[in-house]
Amino acid sequence: MITIIQRVTVNRPVQEVWDFISNFENTTRWSRGVLEARHTSNGPLGVGSTLQTVVKAFGRRRSADYLVTEYEPNRAFAFAVSSGPMTSRARFSVEPVGAGTRLTASGEAKVTGLSKLLAPLLIRTLKRHSQDDLANVKHILEASTAAT
Repeated sequence: MITIIQRVTVNRPVQEVWDFISNFENTTRWSRGVLEARHTSNGPLGVGSTLQTVVKAFGRRRSADYLVTEYEPNRAFAFAVSSGPMTSRARFSVEPVGAGTRLTASGEAKVTGLSKLLAPLLIRTLKRHSQDDLANVKHILEASTAAT
């Protein structure tokens, strides 16, 4: 089991960070390799909602389907995926810290089959990508206030 936890402090209010991160379609703006991201079920985002991404990873285009497993506005949302060479879960949470927001991304992945041989490389890659993704969120949200 691979576990990754990354945190960043964004100098924006919790509500603004939450609105950005919980809008799944925004994933294409901040997550490396995500070409498409959409909410595929009817109704507002919540537990039981379904999501889908199309990503380009290791030179290949792949889609993944997600099920929202936790949704608490201005606090956290989580989802699970079970397609491809691994099963995984991810969780994003926000909490006030000073005048800003601590954004935490955590994830677990279980690698199966021949992909187990690539686990060390996969861990390094996932850590770097998740760190870069959070830095992108910070940059986008903080830059949006510099223009106003």
